[in-house]
Amino acid sequence: KVWEASEDDDILALKYVSAEMEEGYPGEVTVVVTYMLTEDNELVIHYTANTTKKTVINLTNHAYFNLAGQGTGDILKHTVELNADRYLPRDPETVEGTKMDLRTPIKLETVINDVPGNVGYDHCYCFNDAGWKKLRARVYEEVSGRKLEVYSTEPGMQFYTGFYLDEPGKGGGHYHKYNGFALEAQHYPDSPNNKNFPSTVLSPGETYLQTTSYKFGLV
Repeated sequence: KVWEASEDDDILALKYVSAEMEEGYPGEVTVVVTYMLTEDNELVIHYTANTTKKTVINLTNHAYFNLAGQGTGDILKHTVELNADRYLPRDPETVEGTKMDLRTPIKLETVINDVPGNVGYDHCYCFNDAGWKKLRARVYEEVSGRKLEVYSTEPGMQFYTGFYLDEPGKGGGHYHKYNGFALEAQHYPDSPNNKNFPSTVLSPGETYLQTTSYKFGLV
C-alpha cells in the first residue's frame, strides 16, 4: 500500500485509511505511524488508529537487523536477551528449562540448532508487565561492538531469526537464511480467538496506541 507521507522537523508521519471490509475487517480504519530519530540514537515508532466500526487491530514493525553490518553474513554470533518467562506456541508456556529461555544472554550459534521445529526462532514471547517504557530485548554483536535495545508498550514480541530469508539485498548482494533477525513488538497472534489473551478489539470512539523504540549503542 502507498501511504500518505508528511514531515514535521525530525518526525516522518505515514497515514493510511483502510476501507470498510478491506481484507475482511469491519470499519473504516485510519492509521498513522510516526518515525522519529532522537539524539539518543533511538528510532521511535508510534502508532495510532481509529475505526468507524468494532474491529480488531494488531500492528508491528518487521525490519531486519544485522549488527555486524551489511554483507557480513549470518547473525549466529549475536548474543540475545529477551525479558520474557513465557512464549506462545499455542497457549502461553514457560521458557524455564527449555531452549526458548532467553532471559540470560546467549549466543545464537550455541542454541539455534536445538530450537523446536528446526527453523530457528519464530515465536511470540509474552511479557508480564505493560506500559511505557519497558526493556523487552537486548542484542549485541561482539566484533562490531554494536548493541540494540528494544522498548515497547506491547505485551508480546515476535522473535524471528530469518530462517526463510531469500531476498535480493543491497549492492547486488543477497540475503540468505539467518542473515537478519526481527523483533516485532505486538499483541499475541490469534488474540480474537483467545479470550484469555490481551484484547486486540478496537471500538469507535477509542484510539489504538502503541510505541516501540529501537535504541542503538556500543557494548
